[in-house]
Amino acid sequence: MSWDRHLSWVKDVGVERTRRTVAQLALAVFGILYALLGLLLDPSWRAAFLALGLCYLVAFFAVGSEWFWGRWYAQGLGWSGFMVGVFSLVNVGWVAPLVIYTALHGVVVFSLRGTKVAALYEGQSAWRERYGMDDHAVSRLGKTITRTSASLPALVVWALGPKEPQGAVWGGPGGSWIAMAALAVAGLSLVLLLRLRSAGALGVMMAAVLATFAFWQPASALSTPWALIGTCARIVAPVALMAAVLPLVGPVACFLRGRSSARSPRR
Repeated sequence: MSWDRHLSWVKDVGVERTRRTVAQLALAVFGILYALLGLLLDPSWRAAFLALGLCYLVAFFAVGSEWFWGRWYAQGLGWSGFMVGVFSLVNVGWVAPLVIYTALHGVVVFSLRGTKVAALYEGQSAWRERYGMDDHAVSRLGKTITRTSASLPALVVWALGPKEPQGAVWGGPGGSWIAMAALAVAGLSLVLLLRLRSAGALGVMMAAVLATFAFWQPASALSTPWALIGTCARIVAPVALMAAVLPLVGPVACFLRGRSSARSPRR
């Protein structure tokens, strides 16, 4: 009996599904860790940590279920954590927990890269045929979903993070309420985008405006070790949302131009 016959089941699994499983493990680590931190640590962090845990657990199930948007959403979370980790390492130094945090997010990003892994998700033909999506539309949608999901962890920390004794959070009292509004709009917009609703595109633009406006509000610096996280959140959230808007500019402009030309009187 040959080794090929014994190991034929390995070929059915495929390297791409192995990489998917590796990404799932990293996502599960963060989902469970944030949920436990929310339940066991400082109550002022409870809402933020539980919301972060929910974000990562949704990514875990989306990747495992091979939903067409699962890879995009998980990569957005991975890029967000990787950027925050690199920013923190540059400012704090090589601290072991930060290195692990950055490395695990890098694992999520790079495990889900490549056309073979993409074929498991957005490469599925069923949803493309259902919604009439060509390759260009799929590419634009993927970029927008990835970048919008990358803003979610930063918006969660920014909007739901702990408050100072005086009642102000990162970004000042006004900025905190605007950040909460940006989080709500971004979350709703992401759900609409996943359901391929055009209102999701307008919502992403609105969330980008809100996050950018909140960024310029007077900041109330926290005198705690978590202040660096707040700084990262204030930078990552508006940048990710503005980047999410870019793939939508062309289609929205064409749509508006078509509407205006249709309304113009014919001579």
